[in-house]
Amino acid sequence: MQNVKWRKRSTFKEATNEQIHSLEETLNIEFPLDYKEYIKEFNGCSPVDKRVVVIEGFRESINNLLSIGDPERPIDLYKTFNNVKDRLVDNVFPFATDAGGNLFCFDYRESVKKPTVVFWDHEEAFENPDAALTYVCDNFIELINSLQEYEEEE
Repeated sequence: MQNVKWRKRSTFKEATNEQIHSLEETLNIEFPLDYKEYIKEFNGCSPVDKRVVVIEGFRESINNLLSIGDPERPIDLYKTFNNVKDRLVDNVFPFATDAGGNLFCFDYRESVKKPTVVFWDHEEAFENPDAALTYVCDNFIELINSLQEYEEEE
């Protein structure tokens, strides 16, 4: 897996196995193992160097990984899910934000064991929740490995 530098806030708390398991039970899903290991160390963090992923020719950025077990934070995964679940398609769960209110999500519609990663457009979701989802990649590690440094277009 490529090395991405992450910014940890001064109040950073690792996500514990118990917090992750509790959230999985609440949502009735099982997060991918690679994500669970990653979120323990980078819970609610922001990428510093590589944050851009190219989706269907467009550049989107990861602003923050959503946090687990920190409900006072505005980027808490469960709180975020509850705020948007009326516009999300069933079996799709957010795990990261972009700078514009959109979300990177795990899509469990095809597989409960191996969710793909999709990008959720919050504006499109008002009109057509299905059209608001765009496939990004097959798994979380592939997403991390596809992150690039932001470069200004000429």
